[in-house]
Amino acid sequence: QSQSWIKNREKRERFQNAVITFAWACKAQLRGRGLHDEVEEGKKLIRRGVLFEKELEVMLSEPGWQPYYCLDVMRCVFTDSMQ
Repeated sequence: QSQSWIKNREKRERFQNAVITFAWACKAQLRGRGLHDEVEEGKKLIRRGVLFEKELEVMLSEPGWQPYYCLDVMRCVFTDSMQ
């Protein structure tokens, strides 16, 4: 779906990566943990190039904020690509 709306390849990949990270962040939060926990997927997402180490650090600045960070990235990318 993002290919239909977001023509810029870099923005499209950024949006898709945020969607993937959002799902894992929600899963971790529902388990009472965060992406940074060893049993969660944060490090794997970084190794796969879906998430940047710096982003994970920013996401850790507020407890429970990880899914909201992803939503904000998706909103910003989508809004920017529509201009």
